[in-house]
Amino acid sequence: MRFNVPAFDETYDIICELNSGGGGIIYKAYHKRLNKYVAVKRIKNSVKGKIDVRGEADILKNLRHAYLPQVYDFIQVDDEYFTVIDFIDGVSFDALIKQRCHFSQDRIIKWCRQLCEAVDYLHSQNPPIIHSDIKPANVMLTPTDDICLIDFNISLVVDGSVSAIGKSDGYSPPEQYVRFMGYNSSVSQYGNTGSSGMSAHYYKNIQSTIDARSDIYSIGATLYHMLTLEKPAIATMQVKPLDSFNIKIENGLKHVIETAMQPDPANRFQSAKQMLAAVHNIAKLNVEYKKKTAMQIVTVAVVAVFVACFTVLTVIGKNTMDKEKLENYQNYIDLARDYIDEGKYDKAIENAVNAQSVDKERVEPYYLNAYALFKSGDYKKCAEYSIKKLATDFNLEGKNDEEMLSNLHHILGRCYYELNMLDEAEKSFEEAIDICNKNADIYKDYAIVLAKNGKPEDGSEMLQKAIDKNLGDASVNLVQGEIYVAVGEYEKATDEFKISAQKADGAETKLRAYLAAADVYYHNLNDYSAMIDVVEEAMAQPELANSAILTEKLGEAYSYAAQQTEEDKYYNEAIDCFKKLIDGGDNRYYLYYNISVLYRAMGDFENAQNWLFSADEIYPERYETYKTLAFIEIEKQAYKDGNMRSYALAYEYYLAAEEFYEQADEEDVEMLELRGKIDDLKSLGKLY
Repeated sequence: MRFNVPAFDETYDIICELNSGGGGIIYKAYHKRLNKYVAVKRIKNSVKGKIDVRGEADILKNLRHAYLPQVYDFIQVDDEYFTVIDFIDGVSFDALIKQRCHFSQDRIIKWCRQLCEAVDYLHSQNPPIIHSDIKPANVMLTPTDDICLIDFNISLVVDGSVSAIGKSDGYSPPEQYVRFMGYNSSVSQYGNTGSSGMSAHYYKNIQSTIDARSDIYSIGATLYHMLTLEKPAIATMQVKPLDSFNIKIENGLKHVIETAMQPDPANRFQSAKQMLAAVHNIAKLNVEYKKKTAMQIVTVAVVAVFVACFTVLTVIGKNTMDKEKLENYQNYIDLARDYIDEGKYDKAIENAVNAQSVDKERVEPYYLNAYALFKSGDYKKCAEYSIKKLATDFNLEGKNDEEMLSNLHHILGRCYYELNMLDEAEKSFEEAIDICNKNADIYKDYAIVLAKNGKPEDGSEMLQKAIDKNLGDASVNLVQGEIYVAVGEYEKATDEFKISAQKADGAETKLRAYLAAADVYYHNLNDYSAMIDVVEEAMAQPELANSAILTEKLGEAYSYAAQQTEEDKYYNEAIDCFKKLIDGGDNRYYLYYNISVLYRAMGDFENAQNWLFSADEIYPERYETYKTLAFIEIEKQAYKDGNMRSYALAYEYYLAAEEFYEQADEEDVEMLELRGKIDDLKSLGKLY
């Protein structure tokens, strides 16, 4: 692996090269600030002159779709260009096909629909974006059995005619090799996957250009390969017809693939939206459906006489049903809001989903679903849900629909903020304001993010806009506190946060103010005593007494105090906080692991190991569990006389850790340390 770019060292750990495509080299990296794996794409020199690299990156950073990776950053170092993108947890269809994995046609149809949705979203941008290299290697299958279309470093922003940058034989359409010029009129005009061959067409070698229909061909070719497990021939040659394979192919799916792979772009689906519509109606293309339809024609003729008799009754019934539908919808919405206020987020989501089933085109139930997820503290899941739903075409005719859509962007921004993805949060808040500029709280959160992102002057300017929108006094103090943090005036910041908490009428602002003060004491003032005091003060407020977030924050405060003082009382207080969360039904691995770490720090190895065993029952095969068990076992032996020490059990834990670590595909310096200890023990002959 060759990657020597010092500018990356502060933020990224480059782990390995993943692959090299038509537009760039892709590396797996660890983003230290986001605490997550990302893909860093180094754009090849051969591509730089053919695309507006900066323009492409800026456009791609604004994309939000469930089946596309998120672009986080664009970096220029001298004459080198890099983009930082989601690292997709999954496996490429190229790898699955090489393993001879067979896929049911139902799954292929589902993935076809998802591909069309993603490509339609790209083509619908202004200006449109052409991917230009759709193929199995660039389509990932995620653990949720959904697809993710990757590798946008060779995607193109279309403005007039665009020359293709790279070709992938078998998946690129004829026009990416040569310009299609016409048909031989003496032969039948079928697609190149049908019964006639490519010899029916002729070409002339001229400069190739591409448009949206080029991606349509590539989708068809990718589905062809998934279905047949045989790569289609290069598009300028004879492509083996689907009928020649010894597999049963539904007529509807066959029609979709063959239409997509027509050599002449004019004979393909003319847009991803048109192809998506065909996929949604795929059953209608099957022979069985056509037979059924033929029978229905007779039935329709017989009953047509009776239709007029029921027209008046139907209108009356429809009006009644519409009223009933509206009442049901509003009832679900009201229940969802009530359950959010009561902290019953599962119930809130259930009613939001019920409202969605009544009216799929209204924004409000999706916003309430996202808000309930946000309030539950599952920010990652909330962000994923919001991104997916924001790709929906909503009906914005209602008087509050635009406001609800703005609120959904607001929730996504707050998730990004909690996940420390500040650039993304800025964009989401800006999009929310662009849709509806009435909500002072959006300006407030935008101001906070600007301050957090090192832009205190911009934050102050946005705060003034929030004040102009009648932002409440408590929220003004909250934002001002964040601005003071940004400029390093930490004592003033904590004063503002405390004033905000005292003024706040609602629990949410009060909670945010106390948490902000606690974070300043922890990260900036290194005052564990003040951190504990402010969190305990927060928990003394009636509306915050049962807050799980504060219980966790108090556990962190006691853990911090324990690290500073090494006093058992703080260790035990921290353990009690984390146990309280588990007793309340919170079974996150992090809690079990933290309790184990705290017991280990006190030298209570038995309890430390027991909590890891409990974690292993819920989260089996986590290498961290066995890594830590091995360390603890080695430490236990140090308390024994030399001739009584045995490291056999530590070695067993180590072997298990290695097995699961290899599967985890991560980089962990503690594993390297453990290997060193095991190697030392092995050289001394002490493992058996």
